[in-house]
Amino acid sequence: MRGAIGLVLLLLPALGFGFGFGFGFAGPARADQGVGPLSLSGTLAASGQTSDRAGVAAEPNGELELDAKLPMGPGVWRMEMLGSTTPPGQGVSRVFGEANGLVGETLTGSGKDRLAMTELFYTAPVARGHVRGGVLYAPDYLDIYDVADDEYRQFLGQSFIFDPIVDFPFYAPALEADATIGRGVAVTALVSSLNGLENGRHTYADMLALGGPGHDAFAVLESEWRGSGLSGNIGVWDNSGRHPMLANAGAGKDDFGIYGNLGGGDRALN
Repeated sequence: MRGAIGLVLLLLPALGFGFGFGFGFAGPARADQGVGPLSLSGTLAASGQTSDRAGVAAEPNGELELDAKLPMGPGVWRMEMLGSTTPPGQGVSRVFGEANGLVGETLTGSGKDRLAMTELFYTAPVARGHVRGGVLYAPDYLDIYDVADDEYRQFLGQSFIFDPIVDFPFYAPALEADATIGRGVAVTALVSSLNGLENGRHTYADMLALGGPGHDAFAVLESEWRGSGLSGNIGVWDNSGRHPMLANAGAGKDDFGIYGNLGGGDRALN
């Protein structure tokens, strides 16, 4: 059995503080059955924010993230669980929407805290890439940029982390495939339900109810390149539902678009 622990500081907007604590361990493998070893890891993050605006309540917040990985056959099963405290009704993040995107990630439909299973999927190597299927967090595989995609050390506002015009589903049934097609070049495709655990009614029954009114689909195809001190990606997406940020929302038509990132860095492709 192997284990590790760590500590990280979170940088929050003005008049705030935060810290995080990480841990993990791995158990023995069962090679004769093609299973294991099971590895568990987790992060406990805490933050506190306040404002000098009248009527805005101070907001302490805690979040627990647990990850489990179990090799089985040619691939790996992965499960993630998230839990967070209930934010005050007139707390900082409720009044200032971009103050802390980590607050209330797994709330129920009535706005109460809970510990929820947010991801459960199987990933397997295929040719020069991977195939993943199950309940996925789409931004882990798409629209990645080394600076913006880091809510623990760079930004806490979701509009800085995710492109708000692309209606990525969060914690939703999905199928993802990626492959390296050349030196430093990869492509990723994903098809997903738009009803994730953070959307709709915030229930597992609603998340798993595929098809029917209000249960729309999201599809994206992205190309990514890295190397020689430069990295970037470009993707095209289609949303069969009604994206509230776009002009034709409510018109009953598909929304679609193009996104891209370009910047320094030559991190290896996944």
